[in-house]
Amino acid sequence: MSIHLLIGTLTFSLLSFQTLAQIEDELDGNLLVEIDELIVDQSLSKSGHDFYEIFYSQWIWPEVDGFFTIYIKERPARANSTQVQVYVNELLVFENILQPSYESLVSLSDYASRYVRRHIVSYEEVLRELQGEDMSGTGIY
Repeated sequence: MSIHLLIGTLTFSLLSFQTLAQIEDELDGNLLVEIDELIVDQSLSKSGHDFYEIFYSQWIWPEVDGFFTIYIKERPARANSTQVQVYVNELLVFENILQPSYESLVSLSDYASRYVRRHIVSYEEVLRELQGEDMSGTGIY
């Protein structure tokens, strides 16, 4: 069922709620896209973007079951320097002052990638331990 409204010279066509629900159901079945490994660049300066590019080029996702998104953010620090922050699923994991030299960006990015990878692996280990049989009980003391 379709309803047409004429307002001035504009014509609007409204679909009934049942038709919209049917369209949404069809779209839900066809458009299931899941992104489980994503690195987002939210840097502000050239050195921050260079850090992101180096981090991204040397990053290897660890073999874990969870889905993680890494955000590389940047914020102003003292004087002319900036501070890079690496978040994993909105949790601050790493932060440091950026130096403008390329060599220091490479070494800092290498250290940050190893640190973040270690955080993801240890996070998955803790989740596995918490869901193990030792942590589940009957509730009887």
